[in-house]
Amino acid sequence: MFLSAMGFVVPPWKCFNILMATFPLTAVTPSKAGDFVRAYYLKDEIPMTRTVGSVLTEKVFDVVVLITFSLLGMIYCQCYEFIWLFFISLALVSLFVLVLRRGLNLPIGSSWNDRIDNIALSMRSLLDNRALFVKTTLYSIIIWILATLQILMFFYALDIDVDLLYLFANMPIAIFIGMLPVSIGGMGTRDAAIIFLFSDYGTVSELLAVGILFSLFRYWLLSIIGLPFMRKMSQ
Repeated sequence: MFLSAMGFVVPPWKCFNILMATFPLTAVTPSKAGDFVRAYYLKDEIPMTRTVGSVLTEKVFDVVVLITFSLLGMIYCQCYEFIWLFFISLALVSLFVLVLRRGLNLPIGSSWNDRIDNIALSMRSLLDNRALFVKTTLYSIIIWILATLQILMFFYALDIDVDLLYLFANMPIAIFIGMLPVSIGGMGTRDAAIIFLFSDYGTVSELLAVGILFSLFRYWLLSIIGLPFMRKMSQ
């Protein structure tokens, strides 16, 4: 959908193959930087800078939805310890979107400005198409609701009865911490955050197991399944 906003039509089956082929790399790169390899897979059809822009736009949508979930959950649960962090994050994301929307003209040469403009094209195109913007936002919300319900199952699998809205409020914090470029696939940093944030619901070993289940199902299992796709796309 991000690519279609820029006028590029990629068949759904090809999008699926590309996404599956990126999982092995996203699991072993900090901040899921492996997602940007999509630009390489589509280099013969779409300028790489425009595909990179679509990946950045997708990440912006992810961050905004997670921030919204967390803020609503914090307000409901009256957990305000980290609410300042998300207002700062929302302000930074808004500034980033505004910069992409209006474009930049930096003193770095026309060729580099053209590359930056191509990266920003995805965001501008999506904001100009209201119907596509609403549809994309709706899909992003549905995806993260399903992801949160999956995480809830990880807690239930270990007999940890966590409140759903508390999960919505605090799990995004752990996910954001896991996105910091200091560990492979967020392992370690995300686990520590889960142990700290949900300490009232389980023991350290139980919460560490939740973190391991998170990494297993959301990274490593998909990476193993994605290996044949990566080999196919690299040929």
